[in-house]
Amino acid sequence: MKIPFSRVHNQTLPFEVKEEKFFFAGSLSEFKKGLAKLEAQITLDMQAVCDRCGNDFLLKHSESINLLVSDGSYEGFDTEFDVVESEEGFIDIDMIAKSEYNLILCDYNYCNNCIQGE
Repeated sequence: MKIPFSRVHNQTLPFEVKEEKFFFAGSLSEFKKGLAKLEAQITLDMQAVCDRCGNDFLLKHSESINLLVSDGSYEGFDTEFDVVESEEGFIDIDMIAKSEYNLILCDYNYCNNCIQGE
């Protein structure tokens, strides 16, 4: 789903991405000129392999995502939010959702037995 950056002006736009392995839902609102604020929740339930013991387990994860999306390249640094640069005047919600999903998969994920054994 690609949302034109111009649609974010003076309104809040809800969005929802349902994939086989995750659900990503939230809203976009104008932060300031050239920047939109994305507030979302990502939830996933999937089979994973424990990074400590190697056993399969059901990974259940839910996380709030708050970031800024810039219309084109972003000059500067924001200490409060990560900034995603959009291209061609569109905010690619699917790409952002898949990137957040992949970040979770790249993290260390442990089964309950290994978490309780710490």
